[in-house]
Amino acid sequence: METRKKVATIEEYVLSVQAAVYEESYPVEEFVEEQPLEEAYAAATEEVTAPAADEQKKPRAPAKPFDLKIVTADEITQDRYNELKNHAMQYKKLKSRVSKKFDSLNKGRVQFVKFGLAGRTLKVYLNLKLDDVEPKYHCKDQSFKKPYVQVPVLIRVKSGRAVKYAKKLIDQCAGALEFPKNPKYVPQDYIAEMEEIYKANRENGGAADEDEVAVTEA
Repeated sequence: METRKKVATIEEYVLSVQAAVYEESYPVEEFVEEQPLEEAYAAATEEVTAPAADEQKKPRAPAKPFDLKIVTADEITQDRYNELKNHAMQYKKLKSRVSKKFDSLNKGRVQFVKFGLAGRTLKVYLNLKLDDVEPKYHCKDQSFKKPYVQVPVLIRVKSGRAVKYAKKLIDQCAGALEFPKNPKYVPQDYIAEMEEIYKANRENGGAADEDEVAVTEA
């Protein structure tokens, strides 16, 4: 029995010495202050996935001006634009003004129709209220955007049917504004005219939004 007690005492002594050595080598405070595993993993992941300085997202290229979009558009898109602009310009005393983003048809300070282009989609903005437009035209309200306060109704023209709808809406808009037609109006080639505007703008450094270029008066 005494031998067993001595052995147990020796084992306890050895264990206590090992514990003391372990604590000296690895203080408890170091483990308490270590970063939690989840945080350490998240930090390591961020370091791996974070893009390098030279891999940061590059700034977007400047948007193409409206005149460039029209002169480089496909023939179908050009024909739709030309047809709809002629339909709108048949109303009296309208002026067409081309800026970087739009071709705006105005009568004095009243905006009548505004043309924009995104890809192959011709955008026609009209001086109407969405509540007065039939749902079948699938128009959108843009009144919450500053450039379209006077022309808040948008119809996207991507088909022959949409061209017909846009014409009806242009007539509806002219009726609401009491714009009379010009019986002597002669259709114009607005694509050729836009090409001349494009050349002139390139020579002058491009048209500014505030300094629009008057194109046509009917």
